[in-house]
Amino acid sequence: MPAADLPFFSLYTHGFARVAVGIPSVRVADPSANAERTLALARRAASEVVAAMGHPELASCSLRISLPWNATADDAHRFATAYVQMAGRLSRQAA
Repeated sequence: MPAADLPFFSLYTHGFARVAVGIPSVRVADPSANAERTLALARRAASEVVAAMGHPELASCSLRISLPWNATADDAHRFATAYVQMAGRLSRQAA
């Protein structure tokens, strides 16, 4: 949407964007639980009209060196897929 079409008091009219960092409370080697917490942060950010949100790199799987990678890699991949799908839905809702 061009800035001229936005309300004057919208921060986007003036070239600013609301950004956030979401740091979920994670459980070691539990991508499913971590995904739920991260997705909840993303939904909250969307409700607050955040344009972009960053997360810690290993927030989805919170790996430990002693855990087998294969056990968490599949769950982390499912989380990433779900996150991308949800982000697309939230982007379409915001447009």
